[in-house]
Amino acid sequence: MIGIVVKVPGCRARIFPRKWEKFQNWYVLCKKAARLANENNLSIFIPSGFAPLGEEETEAQVYIRTLKSLGVSREKIAVIGGVYETIGQVEVFLNEKKLTLIVDTLQYPRVRWMCRGKKFKYVIAWGLPNLQEVITDSILIFLFPVLDLLGLRNGFKDRLIKRRKTGKL
Repeated sequence: MIGIVVKVPGCRARIFPRKWEKFQNWYVLCKKAARLANENNLSIFIPSGFAPLGEEETEAQVYIRTLKSLGVSREKIAVIGGVYETIGQVEVFLNEKKLTLIVDTLQYPRVRWMCRGKKFKYVIAWGLPNLQEVITDSILIFLFPVLDLLGLRNGFKDRLIKRRKTGKL
């Protein structure tokens, strides 16, 4: 089983031209997941309920379309709805025994923190990030473990979900 810890695709959230799409972090996540799924006959799970404001497709729809264009059959792609941010995405996978997580470079330290004690495999995707997420993810590399140790994870997650349900990053 492959789990993608998704990053927001779409032009409005990106400063790079559309022609650079194949170099962006979310697309590289898809490429790595597709390669693993096709080579090992595995299913891909996309935990996302996010619909970015002003975009024509939901986050999950973009990932499905992209994975299909990379040769993954629709039957091997499952969407887990109602998930709006990284914490929820990781929580979806915590009960799995055998899992390969495809993770963006800047999410990796936070995801490893949340998955401590699990024997998951990790594949890191290096791609062009959304500038806003670079700042947020860089801060959260250090801040998230502190929030977690202080018992503030759920409050932080609740605030993110409230914002994401309105379509904002």
